[in-house]
Amino acid sequence: MKNKLALLSGILCIGLVIAFIFYTGKDNQKKKGYTTTGFAMGTAVTVSVYSDQGRQDADAVIDCVSRLEREQISWRIEGAEVYRVNHEYKAGEPYEISYDLASAVLQGKEVSAAGDDLLALTIRPLASCWGIEDGKKEVPETQKIEEACSVVNDSKVHIVDEQGKELTQVSELSEDGTWYVLFDETGLSLDFGAMGKGIACDRVAERLEENQVEGACVAVGGSVLCYGAKPDGSGFRIGIRDPRGNENDMMGTVEVRSDKHPVYISTSGDYEKYFIQDGKRYHHILNPKTGYPADTGTISATVICESGALSDALSTMCILLPADRALKLVKSFDADVILIDKDKNIYMTEQAGKQFTITNGDYKVK
Repeated sequence: MKNKLALLSGILCIGLVIAFIFYTGKDNQKKKGYTTTGFAMGTAVTVSVYSDQGRQDADAVIDCVSRLEREQISWRIEGAEVYRVNHEYKAGEPYEISYDLASAVLQGKEVSAAGDDLLALTIRPLASCWGIEDGKKEVPETQKIEEACSVVNDSKVHIVDEQGKELTQVSELSEDGTWYVLFDETGLSLDFGAMGKGIACDRVAERLEENQVEGACVAVGGSVLCYGAKPDGSGFRIGIRDPRGNENDMMGTVEVRSDKHPVYISTSGDYEKYFIQDGKRYHHILNPKTGYPADTGTISATVICESGALSDALSTMCILLPADRALKLVKSFDADVILIDKDKNIYMTEQAGKQFTITNGDYKVK
């Protein structure tokens, strides 16, 4: 093994949304850095780790994300838990689900309830109507949008225990309990597109801890996990994509330290999946109340917090809410955010301002 570590530097674009800059120290001989890229959940999964078993640990991370998708969270893959709920559920009858899925539903509902119920876990019929994620490039007929909206209603999704008691907080769950999902009517279906990649980052953090990995940076699409410490003691730098630039263009960086606890950074924007019709941009972040893509003026939102699922859910909510309300929402969850509007103005929470550096002079802090 060479005594001198290779320099793993540069910016790696992840899923058109976010990039991370991962450095090893040239003269540090504690751990060898290893980087690899896979594909899961419809996006690139890039893993950089510091450990004695670098390749093995990195491959275990990609496997963790893949297993989450195919065994639990996918609405597309036959046999996944969410797929089974959506296809086997009978209205009015409790359907047994795992602790992890029950927890995800409750966390999503909590974030949504704090923001006008806009983070719809039942968005699938409306998303399918638009089909933007599958490459459709035309506005659906108004009647079809209205029909899809009629079966998007998270208030009709409940998590209950064996006695039929409804739960409202994740803290009410226990891993050794038995939990059920209950829909009030037919036609409802679950879709964790707004927080699934963040959930994956949470699972990855657990895997890294189990494998005693010293430090890692993992990107699942627009959600990034910074875990542990780098041998040279420096922080992780995360590049935020220029929402109106090309795929590899960055407008700024965020630097975080994760030696005390994992840090999660999720970015959502109107530039990820979209089409333009009659001069108007139609993107994949849909407002379940209007049936159309969000149009709040915010084109990119980056959330920093200590939960992957929460960072992902909040970044989506920040696109759906006006900037002033988005800032208040994020603060209420003890998280931080960097918002960018269509005029290239930047709005941030105080702590985010201490971590963020602009690298593109076209953008200005307001």
